[in-house]
This record gives sequence, structure tokens and C-alpha cells, in this order.
Amino acid sequence: EYAGVQELLDYGQKARSVATTAMNERSSRSHCIFTFESQIVTPSGTLRSRLNLVDLAGSERQKKVHTAAQGDGARFKEGTCINLSLTTLALCTAKLAEMSVGSKADASYVPFRNSKLTYILSESLGGNSKTIMIAAVSPAASNLDETLGTMRFAQSVKKIKTKAAKNQEAAGEKVESLMEEVQRLKEKLDTHQEGEEL
Repeated sequence: EYAGVQELLDYGQKARSVATTAMNERSSRSHCIFTFESQIVTPSGTLRSRLNLVDLAGSERQKKVHTAAQGDGARFKEGTCINLSLTTLALCTAKLAEMSVGSKADASYVPFRNSKLTYILSESLGGNSKTIMIAAVSPAASNLDETLGTMRFAQSVKKIKTKAAKNQEAAGEKVESLMEEVQRLKEKLDTHQEGEEL
């Protein structure tokens, strides 16, 4: 239902943390992820899908963002957390890019669990998925370092190869699995009735 989805999107957007910094009057102080899950039941089985819409807070150089007028250091702490999660994301994408191009480097371990952001996005980045990234950059000369960093990150992401496949669970498989579970519980109940504990 479109109206219900729009209501949730509006709620999530309002709940997002934003604040004024030295660089931006309405700066995102957190990442934003909307996840939609759907399933279609057909005679041949159940099709499942998930869509992650992600808006990342930008990487920040603290000397540009933090000003004495911001007082308590809350913006500084937020920026540190943002940069830490983006660094982990960059490490994950670099490892996945190495694996995609068949690099001999040890890319077998991808540190998805090092950050909540990368853990949530692990399937979108390295699993059964199609992933599209849009990089937002600034034309201002004063933001050259941030723009170059974003472009390097986008270049790394571009090398990642994902393979989307249909997530379909055959109707017969589900029924068979449930029947096996019923049989197992019946046997357990019979054992219990003979005086043994469950």
C-alpha cells in the first residue's frame, strides 16, 4: 500500500538526526536506511525480495565541521562515529573489489561485523543482490579532498560484482519440511507419555 509506505518514509526522515555545522546548515548526523521486504505466494512457491534504500552521511574533516560555537563537542563526536562507519564500509568494499577482480591478496575475510552499517548492508554488498550507488560530490574547490575521497570510494564499489538470483522456495519443500517437523514432535510427545521428559 503506497500510503502506508510513504507514511513510514516520512516518519523515518523526521526521526533522522540533522544539525547545523560549519559546512552545512542541515547536515545529516546519521546514516539513513529504509528496508522494504516483500513476498509473492504463487502455486509453484514463494518469491521473496528485499530492497535497501541507503542515504549515507558524508565523511567529514573535523577541522572544517567543528567550531567553537558548537560548544559541547556533540557534532565532533557524531562526525567521529560517521567517519568510523564509513571507514569500515570502505574496507569492506575494498576487500570485495579484490575478490571480484581475482586478486591474490588475502580477501577471504570481509569485516562486515565491525560496524552496524556494514552488517545491515552485507547482503546488498556481497550477496545475492543488485546494487546501485549514486555518489554526491561538491563542485567547490574547498571540498576537493572530500570529492576525491568520494570518487575513490565509488571507483572501488564499481569493481564489486554481485549476482542476483531468484529467491524462490518451492511450495512442496515447505509442506515437506512442516510434515517432518510434525512427525518429530509426535515422536517426542509419545516419548513423554511413556514417562520421559521432553
